[in-house]
Amino acid sequence: MLESVRRAAYEFINQLQHEALVLEAASDLAAHNFAGQEITWWWNPRQTGGADEPDLRGEVDDKVVVSVEVTTSRRPLCKVAERMVQTLEKLAKFPGRRLYYVRTPEMAQRAERKVEVGEYPIEVRVIAVEDDADND
Repeated sequence: MLESVRRAAYEFINQLQHEALVLEAASDLAAHNFAGQEITWWWNPRQTGGADEPDLRGEVDDKVVVSVEVTTSRRPLCKVAERMVQTLEKLAKFPGRRLYYVRTPEMAQRAERKVEVGEYPIEVRVIAVEDDADND
């Protein structure tokens, strides 16, 4: 029973972190790239979007101008590195400017290498979360 509770709690916490990072990405884009523009945001905060839905999409006049994926993983190890490639391949197929937001410089470095090798038209950005320095 304890294992079941742990699994459920972990997934809930992971989803909350994902939602928060999607909101941070939207805030970053609104402030630095689309300030003053009437942009309509669509998001899939619970990591349940299909293959045709990014975590965050911005539209101006019904035209997709930005597609975003985020990851809350802190280190690009094992399964995280494998999922990163799948996420970048998915993101590369979306319309508009494509951005991949990560939490740590380590994740950004790995993502930038994958973007370069895959020749993906994707910009990688880091949004550090306050607690990251405390958890290293």
